[in-house]
Amino acid sequence: MQRITVLMICHLAFMAARSFGEPVAVTPQPAFDAEVLRVREALAAGKISEANAGLQAVCALNSLPVYPAARAGTCYHFLGLTAMKDSRIDEAPGLFQRAAEAWRAAGPEYKETWGNTQLIIADLFQRQHRPAKATEAINRYLTELSRAEQSQRPEALSRLALAYADLGRRSLARATIQESLAGFEALSEPRPAEAAYARNTLGVVSLSMGRQEEAEANLRRAVELATQALGEGHLDTVGYQTNLALALLSRGDTDGAEILLRRARYVVEKQPGASGNQLGMICAELSAIAVIRNKLAVAGEEARKALDMLSHQKWPDQRAIALAQVNLADVHMHANRLAEAENLLNQAIPAERANSPDSRLLADGIRRVAQLRAQQQRWKEAAEAYREAIEIYDHVVGTGNPAVASLLREYAETLKREGGPKTEIREVESRAKALLSFAGKR
Repeated sequence: MQRITVLMICHLAFMAARSFGEPVAVTPQPAFDAEVLRVREALAAGKISEANAGLQAVCALNSLPVYPAARAGTCYHFLGLTAMKDSRIDEAPGLFQRAAEAWRAAGPEYKETWGNTQLIIADLFQRQHRPAKATEAINRYLTELSRAEQSQRPEALSRLALAYADLGRRSLARATIQESLAGFEALSEPRPAEAAYARNTLGVVSLSMGRQEEAEANLRRAVELATQALGEGHLDTVGYQTNLALALLSRGDTDGAEILLRRARYVVEKQPGASGNQLGMICAELSAIAVIRNKLAVAGEEARKALDMLSHQKWPDQRAIALAQVNLADVHMHANRLAEAENLLNQAIPAERANSPDSRLLADGIRRVAQLRAQQQRWKEAAEAYREAIEIYDHVVGTGNPAVASLLREYAETLKREGGPKTEIREVESRAKALLSFAGKR
């Protein structure tokens, strides 16, 4: 994913301070600019204690209310960045909000800087899994854009679409990201890194809606653009590759998915700044591949790694955790460890219901429950679970999607075991056959 570092404003260290009211006893401007530059270089080199010391010398918090506005904004900005690097990320949104207020007070020439800070705040809320707050920050930014500033709109729309997707508003997310992409295409100067972010968002949203071909095409384009703009070893590029692997996996291309995931893991493990969420997702997807290949020991190891990493993040991604739990439950079911599988599903399904009550992941988890009940020969409960899973799949991916065919066949077999009505069994089998026939003609 596009990281907050992409939005850092490198020229902040050199902004001229504007004085409002009586001057205060502060570090002379040239010395201030030089110190902030050293802070920025220390942050880039991972020297957090050195950055903190430099900021304390010129940006003591108790002095900032009487600083000239532009200088206060610069201080709050770098204090926010340092808090993020120093595992004090809870403090960062408030510091960036103060930076935004300072840019506002500094006058109209700082409006673009204010806008960039709003997007940083939105990205922070996304990292905290607070998409509603991210939506507020982005819409505030969009409302402020003048007619002359519309070239900045596509970048904001791409982030707004991601927030909408995380709120479960997939159709609105898809429409918003398509508007963003149209905006990027209309620009006189390409922005490949930002366009890659937008393509990735459209790919992820399309995949969640069962639009397999659209998802794969956009994720491939995201990888191409990111490689061009950022390089193969950039964490954003790797993130898009991981999402592309998920799309390939969903249509059964395990070989293609595994190649991407192995490459992604190699890059992520070599970079100390990579997030545990990113590596956890890679392990979760590798566990799914191992299950498909019946390599249960490998699948279990990868799923347990994923759960451990994902569960110990500052802000755990509950949806990623649910994915890892469903995958590990699948491993246990293949190994006939049904109690362990049921325990994991009992954790994953309620969490996913709370986060996204009509998601494909929820349907996958309920399908695993149906399979579990079938293994236990509890046919009535299995049939009920299959019906719920089918209803969610139909809503998410569409009633004509061939991906539902295998689920329908499992349901038909359960109905036979339960002694269900023959007419219903024939209807379910006919629908599965029609979907498979349609898939074969495409």
